[in-house]
Amino acid sequence: MGKKRNFVGRVRGGLEQCAVAPEHFWPAQHAVGRVVAMQEMLINAAYLKSEGKMPASNVSVVGADFQDFRPLRGSGYILAHRAPRTVYVGGQNLAKYAAKSFSEYDTKGDPIQKPTLLHYVVAPQARTTPMPAFGNYGDTYLEQDAEIRVIILFERLLKTQKANRPLEKGALVEELGKLRELLDQAYTAANLHHQDKREEKGHVESGLLDIDDADIEGALPKEDGGGASVVSGRRPTQTDTAPQLYLELCQSAGRTAPEATEATVSDYAAELDEADRST
Repeated sequence: MGKKRNFVGRVRGGLEQCAVAPEHFWPAQHAVGRVVAMQEMLINAAYLKSEGKMPASNVSVVGADFQDFRPLRGSGYILAHRAPRTVYVGGQNLAKYAAKSFSEYDTKGDPIQKPTLLHYVVAPQARTTPMPAFGNYGDTYLEQDAEIRVIILFERLLKTQKANRPLEKGALVEELGKLRELLDQAYTAANLHHQDKREEKGHVESGLLDIDDADIEGALPKEDGGGASVVSGRRPTQTDTAPQLYLELCQSAGRTAPEATEATVSDYAAELDEADRST
């Protein structure tokens, strides 16, 4: 893995179909989904180590190996991965340890109705959110600034979690909380990083940005599904401070993501156990 991206279709917790709203996007949904995806990836890694399926603990990160859907051509939107990085352990994608062969993804179980352990492991890696180009551009700064932080956190947990030993739920809850903090810190660093890049190149007011809900509260999740209205289709480097505003919106929304507890970790681990037994 790591060379050719696999488009796997609908995954649990992700888009139901490849469809975009041409006038709106939801940075809050993307930001909360980012926290959830990375939390699931961390629990998946700990579970695989606990079950003796993944003896290695050395961690690296790469771009996406999996994606749910291909973007609609001509839509002006990109399908941006919620997980800022894909975690490798022992030089392999976690999916390598979840099944004997990736061919089982299509031959055993069902990604939605009857997910296998492989489906659970792939899902947080494959989820995307429709995103205008400047949002995806902002994400690249977050990915760069989160990279080393993610490696350190995953390695720390996997050294604590021993192979063929019960899941270290207390340690997991602690590291899941630190993961939220890590992403929050990465947003701040990414925003400063983007600002520095703009200053290096010479700031030019473009006048191309049109955001109706520029206030933070206006972009947080609402029951009516409201989001930030944008004008997309511009080159991301021509959208003035749009990537920075986007990162600020995501940072604020990410703080609303649900906190992990031993109960939620136990529930998710039970789902993994059931999925593993079904294969």
